[in-house]
Amino acid sequence: MRRAALPLALAILIATAAPGAAYPRPGEIERLSFHADGADATYEVKNPRVSRDGRVLVFQSRNAYAPEDDNVELDVYARDLETGAYTLVSSAADGTVGNDGSINPEPIMNGRAVLFWSVASNLVPDDTNDDSDVFIKDLESGEVELVSVSSAGEQQNFGGFDIDASEDGRFVTWDSYASNLVPGDTNLRTDIFLRDREEGTTVMVSRPPGGGLTNGISGEAKISADGSTVVFISFASNLVDLDLNQGQDVFAYDVATGAIERVNTASDGSEANHWGFAVEVDATGRHVVFQTQASNLVPTDANGSEDTFVKDRETGRTERISVTSTGTEASSFSDAAISDDGRLVIFNSVSGRLNPASFGQLNVYVHDRLTGATEVVSRTPGGEQGDFTSWHADISGDGTMAVFESRAPNLLPGDTNPGVFEVLGFPYGGDLDVNALDVEGTGVSGSATFSGEVLASAADPADAALAPLGLDLLGARLVHRPEREDVYLHLDLAAMPGVREPGAVCGASLSACGPSVAASPFVYGASFTANGTDYEIRVPGTAVQTQTLSVRQGSLLRCDPACVEVAPIPAAVGTEGEIVSASVALELLGSTPIALSSVRAFATAGDTAAASPAGVDEIALGPATAGSPSVEIETLDGAGALLETQFLTPEAGAFAATLDTQALTVRARACLGSTCGPWTVQGA
Repeated sequence: MRRAALPLALAILIATAAPGAAYPRPGEIERLSFHADGADATYEVKNPRVSRDGRVLVFQSRNAYAPEDDNVELDVYARDLETGAYTLVSSAADGTVGNDGSINPEPIMNGRAVLFWSVASNLVPDDTNDDSDVFIKDLESGEVELVSVSSAGEQQNFGGFDIDASEDGRFVTWDSYASNLVPGDTNLRTDIFLRDREEGTTVMVSRPPGGGLTNGISGEAKISADGSTVVFISFASNLVDLDLNQGQDVFAYDVATGAIERVNTASDGSEANHWGFAVEVDATGRHVVFQTQASNLVPTDANGSEDTFVKDRETGRTERISVTSTGTEASSFSDAAISDDGRLVIFNSVSGRLNPASFGQLNVYVHDRLTGATEVVSRTPGGEQGDFTSWHADISGDGTMAVFESRAPNLLPGDTNPGVFEVLGFPYGGDLDVNALDVEGTGVSGSATFSGEVLASAADPADAALAPLGLDLLGARLVHRPEREDVYLHLDLAAMPGVREPGAVCGASLSACGPSVAASPFVYGASFTANGTDYEIRVPGTAVQTQTLSVRQGSLLRCDPACVEVAPIPAAVGTEGEIVSASVALELLGSTPIALSSVRAFATAGDTAAASPAGVDEIALGPATAGSPSVEIETLDGAGALLETQFLTPEAGAFAATLDTQALTVRARACLGSTCGPWTVQGA
């Protein structure tokens, strides 16, 4: 959920980019909130949200973008970003404009329908509760449904604020102070409710195990796209056992079973020492995003500030997101959103560690959980950072479009209303994306993007003896990042290597070393063969006392057979997230594409001068679980039935094939193994 923003004038803009550009890809800024005559917006444009496919933008505004809008109230609008057409959402099925304000829009069904909150009483017949309600409008049929009702159809007797719905619109969740939505609601507190539109039932989500009522207020209801999981915040201490922190926590509710679990915990299950808020959830309910000032969810959280975290409910791991690309802790503020697959998280921050050129203003960032990269989004096509506040961001489910509010006049050339908020868009053009698809007869060709490809990866069991020393590798991966023109090494460690006190060298007897003793010198890195040449990446890990990141210079060595340094490379040790990272420019590895083999990662207490450090812990990296890049092509007949399927191996992103049949419809998508991007469709 996003916090309500100040009622300042806004405009909505979008950025466009040429097909096939690298990921992420900035583009030109286009103003979206102009009137038909090209005039700037007069009133605020707030709470932008974008559909899961990135095509439909919804927002609230007093501006009249439709000729029938004459109420000078806050109304909800949808705009098709392909056609540019505006649709007034907060109106009745017959087109009657709402007689009071409407806010908090959420697009569902890829923008075909919009969920919103309204105090208008004329959107549906017999709206008699004289309070706020939750509505869904089908933009194709114009039908409007009041959904904040009890199982018996009774309208709520007190309103709420936070709303969300599953992508298919079946499940709607909201918070409400109403006492008549379920029997026996006598706790006089805001609770979370869930409406099943298919079954016609309404249940209370924020209910303790075994029944009863909560002893604290609840809010910020969100639901996963598949409708399986509702997440929310609550001050209640009786939703789960052993809730002893006397604060606001984040919870996840299983729609099928009714089970509730607390989410804002450390990886070992420890409860947070500060409130959690601003929750979001991915498409399946596995990854939950939240913000908190808690300092005990990850090691070395010493910034004393709010941070954005992701909880993996499947593995139990808690990961801090508001960090730099090398893992330095930063901070975050207000809200965050997550892509459907849990890979991309968008958040805002004022931290100079994320962006030294941020002018001390809030800016918007996207963190890629696969590659570890954190990119500033609130920037001009030329790379200049926003020079005033940017926040309240959202990202489409497919990760192709980010939208956010900004007060930075330098983000839009020719800005005629500087100093007021505007809403900007930033196209990401997904990392698995068919950028062009041409069909002529039985011939098909096109281009695809495979940015952020994981070249090699591995996981490794924990070793209790090595973990306290910072020598226990839990996982490693090498990632090709075209947008940075590098190969990125990422090592996951069981314990932070950069915060131990210097101590005696363990030598061969590691069991003699205690948790606060560091072996010196340490070396972390990887060895591999690239295009027939043997290389090593080495990152010195000599123990240092640090609160955050220990940035240092690593080395790329060519081994033939003795290892000789080719060039120094940027590296980091002791970062938040307990990682070691290093970046190797592609040009240092010779020709591209890079063909890797014999990849292994190591953590060692050996001598950095040795030709090949003896690994105290080492793991062999195999082909990435994501698999090799391919393009899947399907042909369909007039009824949509599948005629044939082909899998192509692209060369430098390009592909071409001859079809067995001349079909009415051809569609293609880019894949890495079994993970595929969205379909691109073309008529034959």
